[in-house]
Amino acid sequence: MKSGKDERIKSFLNLPWENEYKITKIASGEGGGFSVSIPLLGSNLCVGVGDTIPEAIDNMRPALENLIEEYVDKDEDIPRPREEDDFSGTIIVRTTPTLHSRLVREAKNQNVSLNYLIGSLLERGLALSSAESVIEKHFHKMQELSWEAVSYHCHSIPRVGEPDLDWSREGQTWLGDEEGRFKKVA
Repeated sequence: MKSGKDERIKSFLNLPWENEYKITKIASGEGGGFSVSIPLLGSNLCVGVGDTIPEAIDNMRPALENLIEEYVDKDEDIPRPREEDDFSGTIIVRTTPTLHSRLVREAKNQNVSLNYLIGSLLERGLALSSAESVIEKHFHKMQELSWEAVSYHCHSIPRVGEPDLDWSREGQTWLGDEEGRFKKVA
């Protein structure tokens, strides 16, 4: 049987925290990937980092659980995330006059309202961003698996088109030509 404390923690964890996520792309010079935080709970108290947005969210989850548990243990008020009904559906966006003109023309060409067009473009952009994260995650996994498979069989990976490249495989030496073909030389 769960305690009252466990039930409180669970109810707070089930709130729509995703409405408060701050997602930041990390520069490649700093390691790349993404950072996800919940500033509502303190700028550095609830942070996750990962190669993809979903991975960063997964890595942030334990920090959220620990923070909520700490709030409950201290019997402190927990800031609540905004609920879906807290959003009116109205946003004001400032753009350049050129972009505004292009959007108006495109809405006219599609025979839709400007609001509908902008909403559709935003929705499509968010969907593509999510899909891109999933594809990127799978691409990195495929790269890792390919590297492991090739590394298992050879000492180095040749680059296609690099002339006079020696490639050793299972005690044999191969020579690469400019078209990426290899011939056994020893």
